[in-house]
Formats: sequence, C-alpha cells, structure tokens
Amino acid sequence: MQGQTGQARTTASGAAVAAEEPRAKGSKLWIWVVVLLLLGGGAYAGMRFYQPKVKVVTLGAQTQPIVSVVFSADGQTLVTASKDNTIQVWKTSTDRALNSFSDHVNAIALSSDDHTLAAADWDKNVQLWSIANGQILDTMDGHTGPVLAVAFSPDGHAVASGSGDKTVRLWSVATGKTTNVLSGHTADVRSVAFSPDGHTVASGSADNTIDLWDATSGTLLRTLKGHTGSVNAVAFSPDGHTLASASDDKTIILWDPSTGATQRTLHGHTDAVRSVAFNPDGRTLASGSDDTTVKLWSVASGAVLTTLQGHAAAVTSVAFNPDGTVLASGSADDTTRLWDLTTVHY
Repeated sequence: MQGQTGQARTTASGAAVAAEEPRAKGSKLWIWVVVLLLLGGGAYAGMRFYQPKVKVVTLGAQTQPIVSVVFSADGQTLVTASKDNTIQVWKTSTDRALNSFSDHVNAIALSSDDHTLAAADWDKNVQLWSIANGQILDTMDGHTGPVLAVAFSPDGHAVASGSGDKTVRLWSVATGKTTNVLSGHTADVRSVAFSPDGHTVASGSADNTIDLWDATSGTLLRTLKGHTGSVNAVAFSPDGHTLASASDDKTIILWDPSTGATQRTLHGHTDAVRSVAFNPDGRTLASGSDDTTVKLWSVASGAVLTTLQGHAAAVTSVAFNPDGTVLASGSADDTTRLWDLTTVHY
C-alpha cells in the first residue's frame, strides 16, 4: 500500500508537475502576447503622430528661384513669379501654365476680383497686368529704389508697395497715382499687407520692425519691436485680430495689431523665415524658411502641427487656396509645390 501510495503520490506529483509546466508556458506566452500588444498598440498610437505620405504636385517650368506665389480668389488659378523674369499663370485643375508675363519681379499680388496682377519689380515701379490677356494695364512710378513688396487692398481699389528706398507707397488703381508716401523705416521695406477691413497697412523692414499705418491718412499708428533680424513677411489673420511677422532671426511673432502686444513667439525653424500665410479659417499658420521646410503651426497654441519636407533650397513664399485644402510653396530650388493638405493629419 505504501508502495502504491508512493507511486500514486509520485504519479500525482508527476501529473501535477506536468500540469504546471503547460500552465507556466502558457503564462509566459500570455505575457509575451500582452507585451507585443502593448508594443503594437503603442506603435499604432505613435503612427498617428507621424505624417503620412503627402500628395504633392511640383510645378517646374521656371528656371530660377521662385520669389512669390499667390492663389486666385476662386482657387482656379495659381500665379508664380521667378527670378528668371517670368510670371506664370497656372490652372490648378490641370497643373498647366495658361499664360506667362515677362517682368523683373520681386513680389506679386492679385486683386480680389482676380482680374489684375500687381508686380513689384527691380525697375523701381509697380506694374499692373491683365490676367486675362497678359497686357500691361499701368506702370506706377515713384519709388527711388527697387520695389520689394506689393499688396492689394481688399476692395481692389488701392495698392501698397514697399521699397529699398525705405518707404511704403499707397497707390490708386484707378489713376495709377501715388496717394500717400509712408516714411518711417530706416532700412528696406521687405513686406506689406492690408488688414482684412482695409483700414490698416502693415510694413515689415530690414530695420527689424513692423510699422502699422492708417491706410487712409497715412498716419503711423504704432511700431512693433521684438525681432532681432530683418522682417521678411507680414500677414493678417482673416479676422484681423492677429498679425504674423517672419524674420531672419528664425522666429515668427504673432501680434495683436490693435494694441501692439505680442501674443506669442513661434520657435522651430533653424534658419531665416521668409514667408507666412494664414489658413482661411484662421486657425493654422504656414511658414517657409531658408531651412528648406514648410511648417504648419497652431495659431492658438503656437505649436508646430507638422513639417512639410521636399524642397531642396530655401522656401521663399507660401499661400493657401481659398478653402485651405491646398498649400502652395515657392522655392529657390526653382520649383513650386502644391501640397494636398487633406492628406496631412495634424
């Protein structure tokens, strides 16, 4: 009986051990499954923060650096200006050039009715072109230095231009004559913009400041100081409550134009910032930099939402289409890129 009991105990013990070994192996297996699920889940969760492949179209008909890009108000046309002395008009649905003008151009702007293009050029004047037939409508003379920046008023009745002569000029589109000369900057005026209501003109200068002017009287309203490098671009938000400025100091500053107070400073580019543009909904800001990237920022938080890479040289100009689904970027790599933002998750 003892032998049988011992055998049974041994057998029972052996059975117990045999039963425990699969459980142990099963436990280890479950541990690995949990680990893999956690790792897999973490990887999956992380993937949401990685930018998927962005659908992009590259326009490469011009042979020297792109200096300015602008969408038409209806989004059907994109106009690009290059240092090869050409202005190309593209049909966005086909990505084909519709027309080409010849001008020594530094910057371009379109009227709100899409009929007229203003071009700032090295020849110290502003040319007005007909988009329909490529004919010069007017040549506005008055600056004593190259014209570096140009903007239409929202109603299309006025043009502002910034020059190497350190002044901003306001022009009547109807007459082609200067209506006001705004003097105050101590270096080149590199950027100009009208507020959405047309009452204010902002000018950014190589003197590191932004001036805000009354568009009717030409009175200097205030000077914004904060940058430590040249101000290369200025842009108003669609509601007019924020002004963005881009600088050689690698930063973008968001200002309250009504008070001149700094809302926030955006850090992220590693070289001079050349261009800024607000998405039509006002919640996102795009910027182009000498670091060859385009960044999209949250206006509310100042955080970088995503970085668009692909250009091989400085990004000199950025512009959103009217519904904010496409971003155009012009570059010193001689190309313009159209980024499909519906393929960017941020």
